[in-house]
Amino acid sequence: MDTPDPNAILMMPVSKAERQKRKEILRAEAEARKPESKISAKKKKRLDKYIEAKMRKEEKAMLIQKLSKSKIDHSMMQKTKELGKKDKPRKEKPLQNQDIVEEHDKAKVPGKIVPKCDEEPVNIGSGLKRRYHISSNVQPKRKKLKMGLTWREKLQARVQTPESNISSFDPASDQESDQESKHSSEPESENTMDEDTRQDLRARGDRFKAWAIERTVETSAPVQLLELPLEIVSKATSSRPRDRSETPEEISVSLNPSTVIKTTHVTVTRTQEIEESRMLLPVVSEEQRIMEVINHNPCVVLCGQTGSGKTTQVPQFLYEAGYGSLGTDNPGMIGITQPRRVAAVSMASRLKTEMGDAADRVGYQIRFDSACQPETAIKFMTDGVLLRELATDFLLTRYSVVIVDEAHERSINTDILIGILSRVLKVRAEMSQEEGSTTRPLKLIIMSATLRVSDFVENKTLFGVSPPVIKIDARQFPVTTHFAKRTSLKYVDDVYKKVCKIHNKLPPGGILVFLTGQGEIRQLCSKLKKSFCKTSSSEYTPKVRLSGREVTLEAEDVDFGNDIQDEENSEAEEFEESSSDEMLGCTSQPLHLLPLYSLLPTSEQLKVFQAPPTDHRLCVVATNVAETSITIPGIRYVVDSGKVKEKSYNRDTGVQSYDVKWISRASAEQRSGRAGRTGPGHCYRLYSSAVYERDFNEFTMAEINRAPIEGTVLQMKNMNIDQVVKFPFPTPPESRHLREAEELLSCLGALDSDGRITELGQSMAAFPLSPRFAKMLTIGGQHGCLPYVISIVAGLSVGSPFLEEFSLAEPLDVEDEKQVLTNEQLCKKEQRKRRRKEFFVAQQQFMKLDPMSDVLKLLSVICAFIYSQDKQEFCEKFFLRPKAMEEIDKLRKQLTEIVLSNSPVALGRNGTYEKKPSLPKSVQIKAIRQIVAAGFSDQAAVRADLVPSESIKEFAKGFKKGIIYVVVARSGQLETCLENCLAIVHSSSVINCKTTRQAVPDYIIYQELVRSSGGSDRVYIKPLTPISAQHLTILAKSTPLITYSKPLEYPRPVVSSDGMSRECMVVPRYGVGKGWELAPCKIRQKRVHGKWVEQ
Repeated sequence: MDTPDPNAILMMPVSKAERQKRKEILRAEAEARKPESKISAKKKKRLDKYIEAKMRKEEKAMLIQKLSKSKIDHSMMQKTKELGKKDKPRKEKPLQNQDIVEEHDKAKVPGKIVPKCDEEPVNIGSGLKRRYHISSNVQPKRKKLKMGLTWREKLQARVQTPESNISSFDPASDQESDQESKHSSEPESENTMDEDTRQDLRARGDRFKAWAIERTVETSAPVQLLELPLEIVSKATSSRPRDRSETPEEISVSLNPSTVIKTTHVTVTRTQEIEESRMLLPVVSEEQRIMEVINHNPCVVLCGQTGSGKTTQVPQFLYEAGYGSLGTDNPGMIGITQPRRVAAVSMASRLKTEMGDAADRVGYQIRFDSACQPETAIKFMTDGVLLRELATDFLLTRYSVVIVDEAHERSINTDILIGILSRVLKVRAEMSQEEGSTTRPLKLIIMSATLRVSDFVENKTLFGVSPPVIKIDARQFPVTTHFAKRTSLKYVDDVYKKVCKIHNKLPPGGILVFLTGQGEIRQLCSKLKKSFCKTSSSEYTPKVRLSGREVTLEAEDVDFGNDIQDEENSEAEEFEESSSDEMLGCTSQPLHLLPLYSLLPTSEQLKVFQAPPTDHRLCVVATNVAETSITIPGIRYVVDSGKVKEKSYNRDTGVQSYDVKWISRASAEQRSGRAGRTGPGHCYRLYSSAVYERDFNEFTMAEINRAPIEGTVLQMKNMNIDQVVKFPFPTPPESRHLREAEELLSCLGALDSDGRITELGQSMAAFPLSPRFAKMLTIGGQHGCLPYVISIVAGLSVGSPFLEEFSLAEPLDVEDEKQVLTNEQLCKKEQRKRRRKEFFVAQQQFMKLDPMSDVLKLLSVICAFIYSQDKQEFCEKFFLRPKAMEEIDKLRKQLTEIVLSNSPVALGRNGTYEKKPSLPKSVQIKAIRQIVAAGFSDQAAVRADLVPSESIKEFAKGFKKGIIYVVVARSGQLETCLENCLAIVHSSSVINCKTTRQAVPDYIIYQELVRSSGGSDRVYIKPLTPISAQHLTILAKSTPLITYSKPLEYPRPVVSSDGMSRECMVVPRYGVGKGWELAPCKIRQKRVHGKWVEQ
């Protein structure tokens, strides 16, 4: 393109013809690159946009080139806000004068003579030495400026200061430097230096260097350096240095001079390859700092991002320092806890490889599997295993160091473990100070992958003295994060499409997919297998069916500033990206599909660490198991659904469920960081940036705050922790909730009057369920009722599967009857009437087992669903929710596996959940009602007209509709909380049926109380089953819910011959305060300390 004259008076724009000509030239150049390919209309449109963008860049470059030819003197320009001022700022005057004088000097002086700088070779590796190994750290004296100098003399003196500092390194040359400073003002001495002076300076420097090396050799021991290849050194030196300002808390270790620490070193022989790989880990360079802090503190918090090597290297540091070796001050084992089985096994396997000749000192222990020997010094295990050891050995006498890894996950086991260990540290330290004691102090190391450690460091109840925090940077390659433009609800389909695009168009590299559960993983693996896998499905998506004995009932975060790719890229970049994708084309390379979730056997989980077959791309479809703890090699692409299945608990209803929710921002960063472990990677998030900013929490809530506190208290009581309210939780629950949990467990019979766990409570603690459901499963084996009880527990956990009656009505049904309807409207109205009639008929069919029990109605529906051939048609015919019924059936099977894991003979050898249950007998029906009532014995209600309180009867008359019940009072007299005690039976209950309204039960057991959202603010009760007064007395026996009156005069009490026991008739009272009087019953009492108590 011809360049116009920039000095012309009038600049004419480029004509359309010239622009069109340039376009044709660029189009011809682009088509010449691929002459045989055909250009579609869509591609042609992108090519035109690309050419337009390129021409704009050329015009911009030409304009900048023209502007660079014209120079303007800016020295005399002023700011617009300074134009009206008379005097200029004082600091701007000398700068302007300096420019004028310099221009004048340039005309007189042809040039300045600049002395050459001596170039000396750089000593590589000197940065790794300490400061006192390099120089004596003598600060150079700065030359004093003379008074009365002009601004030019001051400027020249400031320029000459670095050159004069060269001579200050030699202490013996002070006098010569002073003499030189006297002549520094002379013009000739400022700009020139003769050869003799330069040689003298070099000689003095050589003498000082020889003296410094001699002193260093005398004061330091020889260090054996590892000769690494050049490529390893280049990688290590190119990593970002650690910034001390980024640490959450500066380490300040006060070393006591009187404290004598015996140093021990254990030599471990490793291969050259292992040594080179260890040197690349950031934590290795911090070994001395880490060990100094550990040796001088009982507890240390170590924050290391994903890839820092803390899990594998810190145990090796401790072993080499003498921990875990006989004959040293710390002979106990080094214990490392992990939240999951796969992490414990894989980390132990990796450490065995790195330990070289000491590989036999590494072992692991998980549930149903152990690889520990008597000589084991480093032991990996799940946190549940260590908790069980604490129940038998509270002081952990077999351990000298305990490392709690992945503490940022904040599981219940981790929080309880840290709380117990904080007390063990104090006891072990006090016992070690006793005279003649052989007990050694215990060291605790809490390792987290995030900087959220304030709950551990700032909690004075947990640690009286805040433990020091050490931060280790990670070795992380850049990861580009791609957000979706729209967030779809069908994220499994989006994951499938994204994996297909990655496999077809992007370069080699492993793919890691995050989904929520086993069902979604199997669904995705099945679709991908049909598209890409050439091998059989059993090799890549194994359908593993676990027995109950194999199920394990146990519950590295990256915070990098990754480059987030904008959703709206420029047109030129879009064209280039599209062209590169099309050049990749489709591939016939098969996928090596591997599922990964918690219920998978350990042998299947460890397959993700093996190399894929030749010419196969690895694709791991996992839950959040792959989010922390483990690192899958070769992963370059991460597909994040942004979802996770978490255990949630409704404190109002007491129902515990697994809900699919959004992950936290910290978890999202952890997942994206998995793509940057072995090289630059990409993370594809299937949700928009707006959803990420709006719906994602910063961190995941601690499990103890979203789990039923009753179950946590029961587990702690099972570990002989009696004072739960005073327990040092990292995130303590409210004391009120803890006391209420103890009261509930006492009512369920899990705790005795002294707050200690009973035999029933120990059996209930084996089930990872709500204590109510755990009790039902514990006592559900009577009369062969356990299969039915499992179905009931599954139904109560999911919720009611029935459609409500009001969902069948339409606005036309409630319109004015005087309105004239058309024939079409009349037909629709008749259809609705017919459907409502079918609805009530279906309800009646499920009430045949017991017309008064809602829980037996639920059992009938579940058993009928099992017998049905077409599940969808069955749900439509009987007005059921298909999704709820499917969830109930799945949960029923999982509960059966849990029961088998705790009691293999409870359901027979092979279990009975696959068999169709038979119709329960009358004896079983009675037993089922009592079993359900035992799980909700504290939630009983009596019909309002049976309560002897006149105030309650008067208050109940205000309810014109519905059946009124009085629920058990939890505090004080019934009259003090009338509104909270009165409740109306819910419309969905069978008790509200017209056929049974005349025979309303006196006493009922209910599941929950629901407060209406309307203006009436009434309370509704959802019953489970009726119960008699005699059964209620038996269920509440030996609990705080039942009290007894004095013995009745008739019949008279029968006292034993020794006068220590008697049988008498009493009137039981159920509830707090006066309670309700139940039917008189006979009890046996014994005399204890002069008082008669129930025997």
